[in-house]
Amino acid sequence: VGILGISRSTVRSYRREALRKLRERVGSLKFHDSFFIKLLTPREEKFYNRLRRDVCLKVRRENLSDQAYSILREKIFHLRFSPGRRINVEEVAREIGVSRTPVWEAIRRLEQEGLVYCVPKKGVFLQEADSKIIMDLYSVRAMLEAYAGRSAALNRGDEQLKEMESLLLVQEKIVMEKDLQKYSLLDFDFHLLVARMSGNNLLEEILKNLMYKARAMRIEPILLELYFDHVKLFEAIKAGDSVLAERVLTLHNEKVAKEALRNLENPDRGRMRNIPDKGVGEKI
Repeated sequence: VGILGISRSTVRSYRREALRKLRERVGSLKFHDSFFIKLLTPREEKFYNRLRRDVCLKVRRENLSDQAYSILREKIFHLRFSPGRRINVEEVAREIGVSRTPVWEAIRRLEQEGLVYCVPKKGVFLQEADSKIIMDLYSVRAMLEAYAGRSAALNRGDEQLKEMESLLLVQEKIVMEKDLQKYSLLDFDFHLLVARMSGNNLLEEILKNLMYKARAMRIEPILLELYFDHVKLFEAIKAGDSVLAERVLTLHNEKVAKEALRNLENPDRGRMRNIPDKGVGEKI
């Protein structure tokens, strides 16, 4: 008090402010304001140290949770789990090299995204598709992708058009090889590129999650006709025809939804059809 030339009430006020700042800084992992820490009593400093330790442990656990979440999403994306089948949490935890707690935290995030669901006393299961899920998903996706296609035609760039064309050339080769797994991944990349070309980051993120969900439940049918839709879309975007790009994507999603519903009724129904003997290169 004597050194600073201020009253005791001012010091008490600073100390109250110090505690407030302390909680803020501990919450945001900023522990470097020595001025405020020096104003703390030994009891308050002990509280500070305990709080800091707890926050650090929480951050470490959250980091492990993020890792578990990323790994689980990657496994779902690459179809390592079957829809409706139980996910063994203990096995996943051992494989990742963490305890079950971060895995369960990751599962709660996946459950909020609609990718998995939990059944008390039974376990965690990958979400299954039904007719309502299919119609809900593709009705929303059709509207959003129509807007993305329209925006992509208006905002197109030379580099992005080259990337689209390259994807189509690879898709053509994969269609002829009848490699469903590779084509599914390329289809995902193509639609994600269209969303990115819209220039709307939020739209891209929403569409990415919708496509992720469709892939996880394996309701995305793979048809040669859909490849030709990609070609038509590329031509519309390249020409700057926003109306045609919007229409192509609207009809594309309607076609996908109808085919997904047919596949739901008959799972053994073929998914790659009408492959011509001469190839498809002339369609581009």
